Amino acid sequence: MEVSGLEVAVEKVSPVIQTVCKHSFDIGLDTSQLPSSTTVQSIVDEGYFIAKTFISEKLHQSENWGLNRDGTTRGKIKIVDTTITLDSGSVMSLGFHRIAHETAATITKVTQGHLSELSGLNVTKKSFPPQDVRENAADYVARSLGKLAYTMSDRASNENLQTHC
Repeated sequence: MEVSGLEVAVEKVSPVIQTVCKHSFDIGLDTSQLPSSTTVQSIVDEGYFIAKTFISEKLHQSENWGLNRDGTTRGKIKIVDTTITLDSGSVMSLGFHRIAHETAATITKVTQGHLSELSGLNVTKKSFPPQDVRENAADYVARSLGKLAYTMSDRASNENLQTHC
């Protein structure tokens, strides 16, 4: 999963493992001993779900938290990273998103998407009747926003505009 997090394509994970074993440990692995790209993708998907569910629960348990955003450009592609800092001091990444323009509206939409995802994970791990799911997801978002102590961004113009949204 970590190799995939370093943007190694799932099709390349097994050859990377093979190469590292060969050159670092002088061990030759046959392709049949390595996971297929489908298996690698399943592991990545499960890891993503577990990590986001963990973050959702930690955010729910926190007394206060901070939201941090950092935009960058890699090879003419704009990317925004969103992290949260919990009252315990733990910093957790909510992930990277490719964006067309780093505007306050775009950053707000990305943030809403993160909170929506976390609320959905928080609600689905509990047993709610279908008619109560939306209400409990909205309650999770409202309580989380009520505990939001600060936001930080590398762009002052985004912060200024977001306070007026």
